[in-house]
Amino acid sequence: MSLMQRASDKVNLSDKILKWYDHNARILPFRTHPSDIKNGLRPNPYHVWLSEVMLQQTTIKAVIDYFHKFIALWPTIFDLAAADNDDVMAAWAGLGYYSRARNLHKCAKLIVSTYDGNFPKDAETLQKLPGIGPYTSAAIASIAFDQPAPVVDGNIERVVTRLKQIATPLPDAKSEIRAYVEEITPQKRPGDFAQAMMDIGATLCTPKNPVCGFCPLHQDCASYKVGDMLKYPVKKPKAEKPHRYGLAVIVIDENENICVEKMPEKGLFGGMYVFPYTDQLKQKFSVDKLVNKKDIHTNIHNVSDCHHWINNIKSIINSDDIEDVDKTVENELTSTSNKYDSLPTVKHIFTHFSLDLESVIIRQKNISCGVHQRLVPLKNLEHIALPSLMKKLLKHLQTYMAAQKHSEELCLT
Repeated sequence: MSLMQRASDKVNLSDKILKWYDHNARILPFRTHPSDIKNGLRPNPYHVWLSEVMLQQTTIKAVIDYFHKFIALWPTIFDLAAADNDDVMAAWAGLGYYSRARNLHKCAKLIVSTYDGNFPKDAETLQKLPGIGPYTSAAIASIAFDQPAPVVDGNIERVVTRLKQIATPLPDAKSEIRAYVEEITPQKRPGDFAQAMMDIGATLCTPKNPVCGFCPLHQDCASYKVGDMLKYPVKKPKAEKPHRYGLAVIVIDENENICVEKMPEKGLFGGMYVFPYTDQLKQKFSVDKLVNKKDIHTNIHNVSDCHHWINNIKSIINSDDIEDVDKTVENELTSTSNKYDSLPTVKHIFTHFSLDLESVIIRQKNISCGVHQRLVPLKNLEHIALPSLMKKLLKHLQTYMAAQKHSEELCLT
């Protein structure tokens, strides 16, 4: 095939994609429809950036409500840059991958302080900003500023691997896919082209049931011609996720204030609030089995730092030789100790492991919190930056506390 013919085929391909997009573009709150662009309306770079950061490893369905929330709270990048970090983290809570929220806030501040609130237009400069990698920088450059940067997300990977029958497994095939997308990305309307390719992947060239007859590329698709679309993209076998056991300590005072701890900026749940917990137990925690251990009992009644308490629990439960205290001490503790309740097991799947999280509830007067810990009224816990795992635990806690109140009311009648 001559170079002229190849160039003609690429133009023909991009024309088909853009023509399809003009009539089938999804209506999304952060997108400027092609008909509006033709009438002179330009995409809002702030909206494009915000949505693309949210869409990293997250579905559009999950993102839409969060996008509306952020735009309502912080209509401009200046508003977001001036926001309190805890407020940003609280608004992000539940969306996952919390480093994105921290970088989002850092990026907003940097764009305001360094670029007077104006986003850089080229992908290379954008990629130097916090939280913006190769994909996000290309998406912002092409969609917001019509720069012909090759945009490749998971949907586009699927479309291209089927279109060209790329047998190289992902992620090794990424460079080959990107090179092809770069070839076919047009100089005119590259932003619409990128979004069109995403829409084709999301609505037609789907993972399990592709709707090939309606796809503008089916006549050009190598895998469609032989009917092996479901073979692509080829992926390397996934390693089995390790399973962990964990324990959360829920300390409640007489006024229903609960101790929570702010996590370090780096690491899992960075900058979020959690009930003090560990996810490093070697076995499932049992309140009934271990509550009368002398060390645990002593720590429960001398709560000054919940994380210190959890570390003691962790060392005891992970020891190779866990023995009951002698019967005399056990009887003494049983006669004087409180009943320590637990909540239902919370099961959660992270990117790299799955977790069964147990809990122990401690009713304690005059709680003295440790470093990075604070007391929050039960009724206010929904409004702080709790990650999804802790929100699951909170729902169980709310049910438990409601049952306790109901039981107390029955006793008074």
